[in-house]
Amino acid sequence: MSGDETSRQLANLINKCTIPAGTNKAALNRVIARLESTGPSPGVSERQDQTVKNPSVQSEGTRGSISVTASGQGTSERPRILQAAGRPERPASAGRTSVTPAAQRPGVVQPQSKARPASVGVRPSSAPRRPIVSEAPTNQDSFNDPNIVSHQRFLELLSRNKELEHTVKERDEEVKLLKGKVSKLAREKAALASQTTAASSKSRGRDTQIWNHEVGARKDARLANIMKSAKTHEMQRNDALEQIKGLEMIIDQLREEVEDKAQEVAESRQSEQTAEELLRDELNLRRDLEKKLKAGMDAVGDMEKEMSSLRIQLEEAQGEVVQLQNTRQELLARTVKRDHKIDELHKKLLQTTNRLEAEETRRIKADEDIAALDERMRIIRRKNSVLEGKLSSEENSKKATSAELQIKEEECRLLASMVTMSWNGQPQESGIAGHIQYASEASMAIDDQMENPLESHSSLGHEEEQ
Repeated sequence: MSGDETSRQLANLINKCTIPAGTNKAALNRVIARLESTGPSPGVSERQDQTVKNPSVQSEGTRGSISVTASGQGTSERPRILQAAGRPERPASAGRTSVTPAAQRPGVVQPQSKARPASVGVRPSSAPRRPIVSEAPTNQDSFNDPNIVSHQRFLELLSRNKELEHTVKERDEEVKLLKGKVSKLAREKAALASQTTAASSKSRGRDTQIWNHEVGARKDARLANIMKSAKTHEMQRNDALEQIKGLEMIIDQLREEVEDKAQEVAESRQSEQTAEELLRDELNLRRDLEKKLKAGMDAVGDMEKEMSSLRIQLEEAQGEVVQLQNTRQELLARTVKRDHKIDELHKKLLQTTNRLEAEETRRIKADEDIAALDERMRIIRRKNSVLEGKLSSEENSKKATSAELQIKEEECRLLASMVTMSWNGQPQESGIAGHIQYASEASMAIDDQMENPLESHSSLGHEEEQ
């Protein structure tokens, strides 16, 4: 088989097999590399295809599988064991002649007497034996895990060792039986040979006499009986000779079979030794695997403890996650409310900003108006200071004028009193005195206006401004 066909069959086999999800990739790569280096045999690949198609068929294992023929002999394990022992494989028909019945051999007359059959007490070589079936599990993980594959090989070799021990015991019993039969046939042969030699020595000189007495024997009944018995003995002699020839052939065949059985026993013993060596290797491998399994179980126990603690932590973390989710929902709700409030405040801020801008414009305008008013106030204060100075001077002049006026009023009263005193005796002239006083006051006011014309004008302007 070429490498392309092998790789194609391997790819088809891998595609048909269901590989679990948690399979170790390194172990799977090692198994694939091993299968690519060895290459699956056609029988094994066909059985694997049948196993994949029909899960109820018992798996035979990937390596060291034993295919059982109709005669019960292994066709795959025996060549491998012989090759490991350093001996070539001998065909099943080499050095063994088939037993041909006496009725089928040419030139042999079948005796009419009761002859012992050739196959009495001899186990035929084609008798069905107990088939050797590997006790491999049907789980498809055995194709992937090297530990399971080695365990399958160990079980197969153990069952093969038991079968070989049973076969060796059966072959030993067969050899013992055949040796007993050979010795018995040798004794029978010796007895028959002695009988035939004695009968032949007695009958040599009597052949002519018997023939000569045949005519007389017809008249003599006793002689006729003797002739009949002689013919019967002669026929028995011929039958015995034929039986001896058949027994000689059977003995030769039995010798060949004994040699073949002995050779098979030697081969089975050699294969048993090889199987024992393989079994020792498998036992050592099993011990190593048990140690690894124990370490793995300890690691699994530690991992289970860690897993239990991690589960507790996971439950606590899940509770915290639920609390955090609830808190997050509350915070999201608060955030939404806050966003709504922020939007409302933003709207109010925009309104307030617009109002402040309007107030700012009004304030700026008011500041401008205030500045203009301040400017006007400064001008008014300046004018006021000037007018106050003028007013103080006018008040001073007024006070002086009022003092002069009082003085003049006193003078006028004095003049009036003097006039009245001078006119006591003349009442009709009182009206004239009043007219004289009014005329004097008017003349005094006119005199004052004529003296201070500017002061009178500024006082009038100041009253208008107020």
